[in-house]
Amino acid sequence: LMARGAPGSDVLFEVWRSGRRLRSPLRITCTKTPFVFGKVLAPRIGYLRIISFQKEKLVEEDILPHLIGFETQGIQHVIVDLGANPGGFLNAAIEFLRLIAPYDDGDMLEVRFRSGFVAPHHITLNGKGSFSHFHFVFLVDNQTASAAEIAAGVVQFWGVPVIGTSSLTYGKGSMQIHGIGGNGGGMYVTSAKYFFIDGSSPDGNGVIPNSVVTDPVRLLAFARYLLEE
Repeated sequence: LMARGAPGSDVLFEVWRSGRRLRSPLRITCTKTPFVFGKVLAPRIGYLRIISFQKEKLVEEDILPHLIGFETQGIQHVIVDLGANPGGFLNAAIEFLRLIAPYDDGDMLEVRFRSGFVAPHHITLNGKGSFSHFHFVFLVDNQTASAAEIAAGVVQFWGVPVIGTSSLTYGKGSMQIHGIGGNGGGMYVTSAKYFFIDGSSPDGNGVIPNSVVTDPVRLLAFARYLLEE
């Protein structure tokens, strides 16, 4: 359902149901959808929920302020929740990974294009990530996809615990481009796939969590337990 109009204006929708015409006025409003949510779970543990990576300046404007806020409060143990995160901009996920990278060099992943071109993504920092001294646990589920799966898979190679409510994440490790047809239509075409440093790809496979806890409440409790050890 799509509608166009100035904020505050009314749009009249008509719906036919069982031979009857129903009319319903709707008001157009502007709603800002948050990309990141953070809170303190315990005196030493923070919670960072990344809803999606669908924002180019996500790290600078949304993630970094929360991490700085945690450190200001003396918190260096953080649960990063990527549950139901559909992904978004790969560069946003890469920038986040560089922020928490425990190494100052090395490969994180590579993108293999249909043309045969391979684009590796390196850590390449002047020292470790600014928050490499933090301790993290990542949460995933079967809707964690694309760039979010990349983030979960990369930190898993770094030794960060990844726990989920399902045995696999979604399994979308590919990049699409949008082609527009002459009649105004269009289609998405897969142009590349992502691969981890061991040569595996989450595409069609997903990321396997280190531990599976199907109860969301127990999942969070288990994540706290891992950080409090």
